[in-house]
Amino acid sequence: MSSTSSHRSDHNWAPHAVPQALEPAESLAVELSAGPMAGVEARRALLAGNGALPSAVRDEVLLLVTELVTNAVRHANAGPDRAVRVELSRLSDCVRVAVFDGGAGFTAGPPAERDEADGWGLVLVDRVADRWAVTPTASGTCAWFELRYQS
Repeated sequence: MSSTSSHRSDHNWAPHAVPQALEPAESLAVELSAGPMAGVEARRALLAGNGALPSAVRDEVLLLVTELVTNAVRHANAGPDRAVRVELSRLSDCVRVAVFDGGAGFTAGPPAERDEADGWGLVLVDRVADRWAVTPTASGTCAWFELRYQS
């Protein structure tokens, strides 16, 4: 697979996998109400992020953050009185996005192929992201992904 491809076949499925701590060139964090508009609000916040979202991967990031925020709202038993936190870090050659929720989490395995119109969240993340995982946190769950790009 070429280095410019946005797909990887060697994903780290381990629940203990965490993104490496690197110094971001730009970062953005936003807390959202875990209501039905959380995905839309997450996209708006990232687009308004004052350059933190590189144009080379803008569409992919917006798609994947929408999927992860929607999963957090749906599967973490969240509601409008609960928060979902989205953190974006732009490094020199990749974007890392993490979505935090208060849910109990789950062990992510390779997503099954889907024929239905619903349930594509992790399938899309798997196909588009260079790396991703779902990890437990002290207060819930973090689903994160990385997308590499050339500046």
